[in-house]
Parts: sequence; structure tokens; C-alpha cells
Amino acid sequence: MAQPGVRVASHSGQVSFSTMMLLLLLAAVIQLGSCILPPGTGHSNPLHLNRQTPRDGATDVATLSSGIQRPPQLPFVYNVTVDSIQQLGSTIIASLNSTIQQILNGVKPETATFQNTVLPFLQWDNEYRRQFYPLQAIELGTKPENTDARDETQVKIKAALADAFTTEPFFQLVDSVYQSNKDTTSLNEEDHIVLAAVWSEFAKRGLNIPAGPQRELFETMTERISAAALEFSYNLTTVTYLYFTAEELEGVPADLIKSYLNATGENVGKLQIDVNSVPDILDNCVNETTRYTAIREYYNQVPENVALLQEIVQLRLRSAQLLNFTNWADYTNSFNIAKSSKNVGDLLANLRSHVSPLGQSELDVANGLKANDTKIVSAIGDEDIVYSWDKAYYGNIHGEAADFDSDSFADYFPANVTVPAILHDIYGELFGIRFDRIQGQDADDVSPTGNGSDLVWHPDVQLYAVWNKQEYMDANGVTDPFIGFLYLDLFARPDVKSPGDGEMLFLIDGFVRPDGCREYPAAAALTGFDKANEDGKPSLIFPPTVLLHELGHCMHQLLSRATYAWTFGADESATPPDWAELPSLLMENWGKQPEALKKLSFHYSHLSPQAAAKWREEQGNATAALPPVTVTDDLIAEYLDSDKFYAGLDILRDIFYAFYDQSIYKFTEADVAAKTDLSVLFNRLRREIGLVPDFSDVGVGYKWGNGEALIDHFVSNSYGGNYYCYQWCQVYAEDVFYTAFASNLFDSAVGWRYRQQILQPGGSKDLKKMLVDFLGHEPSTDGYLEYLGISGT
Repeated sequence: MAQPGVRVASHSGQVSFSTMMLLLLLAAVIQLGSCILPPGTGHSNPLHLNRQTPRDGATDVATLSSGIQRPPQLPFVYNVTVDSIQQLGSTIIASLNSTIQQILNGVKPETATFQNTVLPFLQWDNEYRRQFYPLQAIELGTKPENTDARDETQVKIKAALADAFTTEPFFQLVDSVYQSNKDTTSLNEEDHIVLAAVWSEFAKRGLNIPAGPQRELFETMTERISAAALEFSYNLTTVTYLYFTAEELEGVPADLIKSYLNATGENVGKLQIDVNSVPDILDNCVNETTRYTAIREYYNQVPENVALLQEIVQLRLRSAQLLNFTNWADYTNSFNIAKSSKNVGDLLANLRSHVSPLGQSELDVANGLKANDTKIVSAIGDEDIVYSWDKAYYGNIHGEAADFDSDSFADYFPANVTVPAILHDIYGELFGIRFDRIQGQDADDVSPTGNGSDLVWHPDVQLYAVWNKQEYMDANGVTDPFIGFLYLDLFARPDVKSPGDGEMLFLIDGFVRPDGCREYPAAAALTGFDKANEDGKPSLIFPPTVLLHELGHCMHQLLSRATYAWTFGADESATPPDWAELPSLLMENWGKQPEALKKLSFHYSHLSPQAAAKWREEQGNATAALPPVTVTDDLIAEYLDSDKFYAGLDILRDIFYAFYDQSIYKFTEADVAAKTDLSVLFNRLRREIGLVPDFSDVGVGYKWGNGEALIDHFVSNSYGGNYYCYQWCQVYAEDVFYTAFASNLFDSAVGWRYRQQILQPGGSKDLKKMLVDFLGHEPSTDGYLEYLGISGT
């Protein structure tokens, strides 16, 4: 019997040499556990585009030049041009229009089914994502003209999709399928989920509102919301300047002072400072009046955004009510795990009640530092109370008193040791996987162009083939060893990635093709670590939590198995925002556990004689004894303690943002929304929830500044009404960690179970039920509170 998903032609008579070779090739593919087919063996491609094919006939060789296993699927080739990107876009749009027209020509509402209406669109969507999503990464390359072409093409594709989801006859067909399958078991769980998601794309555009004045009003408001949000975001790009004398900036590092321009005109004699440099002033400036002035000016930026936010809030309220919701928060939360604004409010109130005492205790410590400060210059308010303009300054003083040397700690995490350790000793051990780096001759062998450099968007990028370990396959009945491709783009580059950046790209969503074979996924972890430019000293991966976080997202993508790209892995179509950060936040915990930090550490001075000499040169002592090879317990304890001060206040700040976001989108009456001063509301809630004294404590009241005008999340399509999601995900992540992993840090049995029950389904199952099944209990805040070191009672 032929292997599932592999088509073998049967002919009477003698088997030709070419046919025999094809059979041998298929047998080799079967041995690899893959059903990737040779070109021309029956793969249905809705985009009518040829898949990338190997350069020669040697692809039946099971290994590459270095001896690593050959991936059964080719990586994406990044030798794109402006013309090829534009042609791809035209083909994608033409295929979309053709797919929908074929559905409309062949199906009526009374004959519409999932198979003849929704499935053809999903198959188009699979191929669209496979072809276009990898182009997300080209903006990280060296050809800005390609990025411009990609952006222009993406706008056209989005417009074509918007047209598709506002096509009334198409909606009638999808709606017929949706209504007839609401309460049936004729579809499996994934099909039910994706059907509801596709239907919602029409509903979000108002097509479930009867045609007429109300739908037209909804469409008009939706267009205005988009335009106002775009204007809001654009306003944030304008530059505001502050002006201080050098004396007023005492304490700010000299290299920063030198970077400021000399002012002209009415501010001659002062320094011109970009408002984005305010954090540097708040951290370091001794003069309290300077800090006060700087933070006041910071919160007075872009006042024009106040009216835009007010307008968006009112329009979203009216839009939600046209969709039969009482307010916008309930509408947007209905798509999430939370389901309602009440559930969100309950969680935020729970966290606030438990975290507030921690925040107050931190504030008390800071107040003590200020009370004992004999160097206060130009005080405002009481000299024993830390105000919002003092918080960062005394946080710095607290850190200096702790005397933790972060640079010395970072020396234990050289990239050439820490990155492989993270991949193999943490992710590989936990999830039963291995990472084979594809480089040099291997990359040339795999590349359809014969040039391995075409497989990445920048020379710094590392490409890995990810495989199941044999022991995982044997224990779990897995027959396909290949998982997908991982890209690591680790280092900051000017105008591309800034120091400290972290991001994940879901470059390819996996799916099952019409021939039954699987399209394998790809993901990229992007970080902004500094790249070494000195002989002897390597690049450092510090803090390792950044890479652990982004790789958590990547594993969510790579280890998923779903039928459709729409429900696959970490893609935002598969995972709501109050689920998406769970896998990444969970994995940060390994960067805070002494046992794991020891596994990841290796002091760079022990890498080579040159490295030892470089370290001794930095110490100014040519005979200094080298540090221990592995980071010590004492240094780990200092590192973990250094990250705790203000943890409570920082969480309360996030709770405040989430509470404010919910408050402005929980208005149920248009006149109340119109009359509410959103700036006063912002300032009042910040003081009440965030606890830190501010301008209202020195006689100004709540009518000052407009901090809400600086936060793009409040107006974005993804986060307006959903700011709570990060805290929600943190609660879930710590519940998972403290329930399953805290006492089993490297237990592969636990990791395999998490992989199969949480990561593998992607968005193809009920996410809340998945979590409850894994935990063995309803989600609770106990793990999060344990993570913070506070009582849950």
C-alpha cells in the first residue's frame, strides 16, 4: 500500500528507468518521514505559482555536506527584487479574485457548505501566507527598495481582502454555512473555529447589519476610526524639544550632554534636547526642578491627540452598539479568552489588591532614600516624598547602593556558548527537538540558486533546520522527523534594529496541502544585542530572557500542527492577544532560575588565550586571576535581586493602563463618553492605581498633561480595549510555570506534555479548555503572585 499522501502511478507493462528513479526518489522521501512531493506530482496550488525546486537531481541524498540531515522542504529564497515582489502581489490578488468568483459562480446559499465555500478560500489563504509572509523579513536586509515594494504590495493585498470581506454575495454564502453549522457536530472542532473566524471578518465590517442606513453609518464610522487612528499615530512621530542649561542638567552623563545640540534664538545659551531623552534626565539629573519640568513637558506633547482619542472612543461605542454590544470593551473582548469586560475587570481588581501593598512598600523604601538625600537641588514638594519625577532617580540610587555590576555578569553569556545552550539545553531538552545549523557548503547545497547567502536576508542571520529527536518520535508515535526552519537575527543594526529590541516573525504558517502533505513552518527570532567589534571579546547575549522570550514565540509557531494556516501556531489569526504572549512569557522564567543560568553561562575569558588577555586588559591587570568558568551563586542572587525593585510599582502602572483602556471603552452612553475629560480620568486613575505621588499632590489637581495622547495602543485595532492582555498572559504563564515546571525545570516528560497540549494545537482547539486540561485546575493568579513573592491570601 502506498504511504498516505504519496501518489505512486501504476502502469501495466515494463517499468521505465525514469519511472524507477522516481520510485526510488519517493522511497527516499518516505524514509525521511515526509510527503513532500517532487515537482509536477499533483500538488494543487491555488496561486498557480511554481514551488521552489532543487537545482539538480541530488535531492534524494539524505544528508548535506557536513553530515547533517537534509530538510525535506526548501527554505525560502530571499533573492527577491522589486519586480518579483510586484508580480507576486498581482498574482496573489488575481488568484483571490478568481477563487471568490469561482465560489460565487458555483454555489448558492441553499447549497453552500464548508467544503465548497469556506475551504477554497482557506486554501487560497494558505498559499498567500506561504508566498508572502516570508517577505516580512526583507525590511531587515540591505535593500530598502524591496521593503518599499513589499509595503506597497501589502497595501494592495489588504485592499483586495477588504473588498472580499465586503462582498455581499460571498457573505451570504459564508453566513449560510455559519448559521447551518452553529449547533451541529457535522464539522470538527478546527473547522468550527475557522468558520466562525472567517464569518467574523465579514461581521467586523458590518455585513451582519442589514443593508441600509445603519450599515452605511457603520462603514462610515469604521473608515473614520481608521483615519483618526492613523493621524494619532502620525502625530507621535513629531519631535518636541526641551531646553536646559548645562548646569540644570547636573548628573546627566557627560557623553549625553555632548550629544545635545546648542539651542539658538530665544533659547540661546541652552542645550536643545529631544523629548525622547527625558528618561535620561529622570534617571540621572540631580536638579529636581529640571526633572519636574522635563516630565511635565513630556506629558504635554501632542495635545491634538486628545480630541482624536475622544472621537475614536465615541465612534467605537456607537459601532459596538450597532453590532448589538453594550460597549466597545465587551465587543472586542468577546473575541478573546476573557470573553467579557467583566472578566477583565475582575482580574485587574484581583491583581491590584494583591500588588498594591508591594508597590507601597517599594515606595516607602524610595521615600526613605529621598529623606536621607543630602544633595537635593531645587526641591519641589516635600523632601521625604518621591514624586513621579523622582521615581526613576531614586530607583537608580537604590541600584547603585546594591552595587550589582551588570557588565561583569553579562561577561558570562558569550553568544557562541549561550545561544547553543539556549537552543539545545533548554528548548531541545524540554521539547524533544534538535537544531541543525545550515551554513557554508550546506547552505549552498540547499539553496535553489546554489548560493547559500540567498537563504537569509542579512549575513548575520543564522538558519537552522529543526527536527524531532528520535526518542521523542519513538515515545509519541511520531513518524515525521522534520519540524521547520528557525532564523536567528541577533544583533542590532543601525536603522533596522535598536539595542534591546525583541520581536518574533511568523514567516511561514504550516498547513495541510490539498494532496494531504504538510507545509512546514518557519519563524524568526529578532533581538538587538550588541555585536562585538573588538578582538578577543565576543558578542554577549544579555539578558538571556530576551532571546528566551522570542524563542518561546518561535516554538509556538514551529511546534504547532493545524490543518489551516489561519489556525496555525503563533499567527494573530490563530491566537487572541490574551493568549499570544503565554508561551514567550513562560520561557522567560528559565532566565531567572539559578539552575538554568548556570547551564547558559561560560565566562568569555575562558574561551581562548586572546579572550583571557582581553579580559585582563579591561581589568587593568595583566596577571589577574580569571573569574570562575560558570556564574557563581552569589552573582546570580545579586542579579535576580537587582531586577526586583519597583517590580510592584511597574505592574501597578500596567494595571493602570489596562484599567484606563477598559474604562474609556466601557462607556455605554454616548453623552457620558462625550462629556468625560479623558485627560483628567487618565491622571486620576494613574494616581489612584499607580500610587506614585504626582502633580496632583503639589496643588495642580488632575487637570494637567495628556499622557493618554502618547499611547498608541489605545487607538490601535489590535489593542484598543485589549491593553489588559499582557497581564492576562503573564497570569497564565506563571500558573503554567509554577504548576508544571518550577520543580521540574528540565523534565522532558513535562515539556513534551506542554508541547502537545498547549503549543501543538495552535488555534485549532478551545484555548481555555486546553489550558484547564493541562493545569488540572481553572487558571488562577497564585502562580503570578508566587512569581512576585507575595501572598495570594
